[in-house]
Amino acid sequence: MPRRRRFCTRSALGGLLGLWLHASPALALDQLQFQVQGGDEAIGEAVEGASLLRSLQAQGQTDAQDLLAAARADYARILAALYGKGHYSGVIRIQVDGREAANIPALGAPRVISRILVTVDPGPAFRFGATSIRPLAPETVLPDAFSNGSVAESGLVGEAVDISLLAWREVGHAKAEVASEAVAADHARAVLDVKVGIAPGPRLRFGPLAVEGEARMRERRIEKIAGLPTGKVFSETDLRRAEERLRRTGIFSSVTLVEDEAITAPDLLGITATVVEQKPRRYSFGAEVASLDGVSLTGSWLHRNLLGGGERLKVDGAVTNIGSGQSGVDYSFGVTLDRPATLTPDTTAGLVFTYAHLDEIDYSADTVDFGLAFSHIFSERLTARAGITYSYQDGDDPGGSFRFRNLSLPLGVTWDRRDNDR
Repeated sequence: MPRRRRFCTRSALGGLLGLWLHASPALALDQLQFQVQGGDEAIGEAVEGASLLRSLQAQGQTDAQDLLAAARADYARILAALYGKGHYSGVIRIQVDGREAANIPALGAPRVISRILVTVDPGPAFRFGATSIRPLAPETVLPDAFSNGSVAESGLVGEAVDISLLAWREVGHAKAEVASEAVAADHARAVLDVKVGIAPGPRLRFGPLAVEGEARMRERRIEKIAGLPTGKVFSETDLRRAEERLRRTGIFSSVTLVEDEAITAPDLLGITATVVEQKPRRYSFGAEVASLDGVSLTGSWLHRNLLGGGERLKVDGAVTNIGSGQSGVDYSFGVTLDRPATLTPDTTAGLVFTYAHLDEIDYSADTVDFGLAFSHIFSERLTARAGITYSYQDGDDPGGSFRFRNLSLPLGVTWDRRDNDR
């Protein structure tokens, strides 16, 4: 009887061990290797950068089913990377434990994959032969590299087509599209011929602006801020500029301007602005402690759309030098009200009121400032500011009391030369 119990116990433990081994995920992919013939470092980096297998390895993924799916997807991904470098006769082999990944059924993945070898023969670099995109809008400048004799990188073809379509849109042809395309690779000569036909479509004018998604913002003010030149010839630049004006108000978390599919007779193209408003209010608080200056407290309250017209109200205050042995307590309070699209769509008007009390070692003063300012955006790089400010200061120092009245005309210009990759 005891002997039978020991046998049953060993059988149960063996069964549990078998279940555990069956249920445990199998660790795999001991080695992932890339071999690019020719030793071109740039091509090697492009191949590995496009590889989904390399991405899974970096994430620590070892599931055999996922690895096989990635290997099968990598044929197209690596081929696209080769096209991007101008190689159109490449040969790609992806061996999964010695078997070509393309020949392994999707549902027949092995339980464990330990080694994957990716071998790429990029073949010769192709050059552009005949290149043609017609018709072109006036003053269209195509990339210099999109020409006979240059390395035929696939991205250059797309770039040249995009430039051609954008040029037509800039002069009013909003419905410009690719009408025909013929891309032929001559493998014997390693030459790529490209011929693209453009259908410019009719010359259109901006139609009315429709608004969707607004909640607290008045539709009329959205139209005013966007400043879309209704009735004027369509321009991609004007469309994007209107979109940017709405974004920079800070009221919307999302802004999209979409052209109507249909043309309104005779030549009007309606535009729909779809917006998503942010939460109107924001609060912030801060506190700092310093051995000499004591405690400093700051706070602000922001309302992004005070009256439904995009008005931005900010109230902020600060109390400093609390508990400082060097001087008394200082405090300040300020209110700023900005209104976009005042006078012009690119002009913001602002009212500013500030009050500050300073209690320093050798003097104390109360200062009040009130001002009106205008900020105008001339371009992405140039912004100008002008205003008028009245200041009043009343205080005391060892020499007695003092009082100042100032009227100033602040002016400013910002020329932004920073790169913008958007």
